[in-house]
Amino acid sequence: MITVSDIEEVKEQLIDIFPDAVRGSVAKSRWGNGRRQLHLFYSIQCDTVGGYIIEAKGDLYYFIDWDTNQGYEYKFAESSIKDLVLRVRSMFYDQVYRFDRVVGG
Repeated sequence: MITVSDIEEVKEQLIDIFPDAVRGSVAKSRWGNGRRQLHLFYSIQCDTVGGYIIEAKGDLYYFIDWDTNQGYEYKFAESSIKDLVLRVRSMFYDQVYRFDRVVGG
């Protein structure tokens, strides 16, 4: 079973690509009862919000591309942090992704 410290390790290993990454769970659930997620990136367009998430389910890490129009698209799953990090790095080589920010007035 993947633990909180495992998710934190993924975050630390990808922090140069996703400096705003934040660990979270859905619907204010307790860590053990909800979907364990690492939110890597959010993007805001005129009609949709989307981004990338790593979600832990059982013994696998799932990489998810999502948006509010299309929903979740599971791109791949890995069983080890090392394999996950290598695969994500190969997808986003030499790029930095920050959360889009909405400025309120």
